[in-house]
Amino acid sequence: MKDIELLADHIAEELNDAETYIRLALEYKDSHPNMGKIFYDLSVEEMNHANALHKQSVQLIDEYRRTQGEPPENMQAIYDYLHKKHMEHAHEIRMWQDSYK
Repeated sequence: MKDIELLADHIAEELNDAETYIRLALEYKDSHPNMGKIFYDLSVEEMNHANALHKQSVQLIDEYRRTQGEPPENMQAIYDYLHKKHMEHAHEIRMWQDSYK
């Protein structure tokens, strides 16, 4: 399941980038609206990247279940933990993105 680990690492990177961009968007929204909008759009794009990576990880897990049965308990526990952290982070970012509008 090295592939899941790789995807999880990149999901975290995309979320961190999305957070960075939305914070910049909020900072520049009033003083430089065009720049604020660029940062907002970049934040949305990074979230799209994170979502695409997440979708791929779900597909890999589903494929594993079809071909090999349930993943080992420790592997599933790690995935569940990281997934929860990613979902919480994504929720925070979406709240900031909503506040930009």
